Amino acid sequence: MVCRRYGSGKEFGIQTSYYQGLIDWNKLKHFNNNVPISFAVVRATMGSQKKDNYFTHNWRSAKKSKIIRGAYHYYRPNENSTKQAQNYIKRVKLNKGDLPPILDIEKVSSKQSINSLRIGLLNWLRIIEQHYGIKPIIYSGDKFCKSYLSTSEFVKFPIIC
Repeated sequence: MVCRRYGSGKEFGIQTSYYQGLIDWNKLKHFNNNVPISFAVVRATMGSQKKDNYFTHNWRSAKKSKIIRGAYHYYRPNENSTKQAQNYIKRVKLNKGDLPPILDIEKVSSKQSINSLRIGLLNWLRIIEQHYGIKPIIYSGDKFCKSYLSTSEFVKFPIIC
């Protein structure tokens, strides 16, 4: 589950991927039967070539169920950032009312330095922002954010940790 805050309130959403399977969006209106689900973040792509097997179904079904939706890319730190951005662009068509593109980064590279990883992340973010005309959201864990994304280059982007 993912939560976003507006003023003094909260809205709750879910994060889905292949691991949750095909979602029955008509049944998924509330969390724990009482908290309304306001939005869904659906995994679209991983790395430079992979598409989530259930993305198309979950993406279309969320829209039909009138749930605000966002598409996220699972960033693979050992793969080329430009090719990863191209993979996302190839597969994700955003409509009015959709959330901005989302970059999910959770791991460091086993092949490059942290500085090189940051350069790759910024490259992905720049390409996506240029294509969609909106700043992408960075989504990661609190520890990863504090350790690797707390530099001045990343404060330009919305970050959810």
